[in-house]
Amino acid sequence: MRWLPRRSPPDGNGRHADAGLFLRARLRLTLWYVLLLTIVLAGFSVALYVALAAQLSNHTDPGDQEPRQQIEREASDFALGRLRLLLLAGNVVLLAGTAAGSYALAGKTLRPVAAALARQRRFAADASHELRTPLTIIRGTVEVALQRKRQAAEYRDAMEEVHSDVVALSALVEQLLYLARGTAAPAHAYSAADVATVMQAVAREVAALAHERRSTITFALAQGLRVRADPATLQQIVGNLVVNALRHTPAGTIVRIEARRDGDMVALRVCDNGPGIPPTERERIFQPFHRLASADAEGAGLGLALVHELVTVAGGSVAVAEAAGGGASFDLRLPAA
Repeated sequence: MRWLPRRSPPDGNGRHADAGLFLRARLRLTLWYVLLLTIVLAGFSVALYVALAAQLSNHTDPGDQEPRQQIEREASDFALGRLRLLLLAGNVVLLAGTAAGSYALAGKTLRPVAAALARQRRFAADASHELRTPLTIIRGTVEVALQRKRQAAEYRDAMEEVHSDVVALSALVEQLLYLARGTAAPAHAYSAADVATVMQAVAREVAALAHERRSTITFALAQGLRVRADPATLQQIVGNLVVNALRHTPAGTIVRIEARRDGDMVALRVCDNGPGIPPTERERIFQPFHRLASADAEGAGLGLALVHELVTVAGGSVAVAEAAGGGASFDLRLPAA
């Protein structure tokens, strides 16, 4: 009864608009740099010219008609004329060089802003598509169910499909909200989270999925570990990694969670004995909406992006590598409390 939407091709208009906006902003900033330097150079040139003119006028008497004084006045006028030409030519050359340098400097200054805007536009486009897809499926399912009268069992099947899609949509919206809030979370608001207690909560959270996948979760935790992070945040981080490992590995996979003290940090590791992650994908695995080419499990590709965002805001780091016995290994480092 499902009606699946067709994926629309990407639109390049946004990229062209960003390029035009970046160019206009770069030119405006360049003009401001040049204008500021023009004002400084004009003030310096006028002050220099006035000072030299006053200095030369002190050595000549305008009322003295003697030949020697006339020669000195003519020499002073000639020197001031040459000075005006030199100042004008020097300022023009300097402003031309400054304009080129200002254009390069403006580009370097605005490039991080442009990159952030491009990421924001790309994230918004991807998020809108991911939100539109389940909504379109729900709409199609309801429209098909209402096309004619049906038996109660058929309506129940349609409602179960809609309920499943609503649950998936709610999870997607929740992950998007976590990503949006992650960048604004104040680090000083984090409390101390007991690692062992949080791992127990993670085990309860993923127990049903682990049972369904016939997978095993093991723990190797040092005693007395505490992390400077909100307990719910730490549970979200580790829970996402465990769920990702369970969903993207064959049934019967063993997922292992390790934790130990490493100086002023706590080192956490979530590893599995599944197929692992290709080296070419490891750099992009934390990007929002990125999924492995071989991935056949459900999901929008936000779980690892959420992990990276929350770990970064908490003052830590996360990296992915190949586990010792094969599979994937996600290594976290978080400040110890």
